[in-house]
Amino acid sequence: MGRPKKYRTEQELEKAVERYFASISYQEPVVVTMATGYTDPSGNAETVRRMLTDGPEGTGCPVTVTKYIEEPSVAALCLYLGISKDTWAEYGKDEKLHPVTERTKARMEAHLVDQLARGKHVQGVMFNLKNNYGWNERVNVVQENGIEQYLEQLEKQGERHGY
Repeated sequence: MGRPKKYRTEQELEKAVERYFASISYQEPVVVTMATGYTDPSGNAETVRRMLTDGPEGTGCPVTVTKYIEEPSVAALCLYLGISKDTWAEYGKDEKLHPVTERTKARMEAHLVDQLARGKHVQGVMFNLKNNYGWNERVNVVQENGIEQYLEQLEKQGERHGY
């Protein structure tokens, strides 16, 4: 029998994962530039900068985006949690802890997709998505002559080679 788990409940693991993300990121309010409909004496459009909120006309809570100080990764998360990557993988198999590992994986994948959409580190991001998140590239082959001609060509090639 192995050592007892460092994180035994979903809540314990969830809190620890949230502390990890809080340690590598911050929330930044979204500020937009809006035209006032007026022009200055030189004829230039006047604008104002306003914080975007989730309510009408500046009411409600500020809308924020997550900015990362450090890129999230399973390796860094495990180091922060004080566990091995093998232990993290075992948590993913545990019925009670699996939901936390899946949400964490989805959160990291969403960040990578955002980087991909912004054109940041595309080759490295694609490598990560393919190797750690099950992504793949599809290659579509277009057959111009149609399947019948293709099969005839294969048959002729086989005859030439004695098949």
